[in-house]
Parts: sequence; C-alpha cells; structure tokens
Amino acid sequence: MRAPVDAPAVLEAALEAHSALVRLGEDRLAAEALAGALGGLLVELRYALAVAECQYGPSPEDG
Repeated sequence: MRAPVDAPAVLEAALEAHSALVRLGEDRLAAEALAGALGGLLVELRYALAVAECQYGPSPEDG
C-alpha cells in the first residue's frame, strides 16, 4: 500500500510549479519539462483524494 499523500503540500507545490512555468514561458523545453512535473503532481493529488474518499467518504462540499 502506498503511503498517504499530503494533499495540501502537493497542491502548494503544484501552484509554485505553475508560477515557475509562467516565468519560464519563453523557454519551451523548460516549460514542457515543468508541465510534465505538474502532470505527475496532479496524479498524486488525485490518488490522495481518492484514498481520502475511500477512508472518510466524500467531502461535505460534494453533497
């Protein structure tokens, strides 16, 4: 079993990476590499949310 992921930390890292991607907008290779890293963060965040829903049920915000 995989260790739980700290979803807020993953989200914060994704936001920081997005900011860096915006700053690197003119460097296509760096931007593409960073976009790939953001994709990996998104996968981890989705996994963490799925695990949380299995353990604790859906968010009250989801109805």
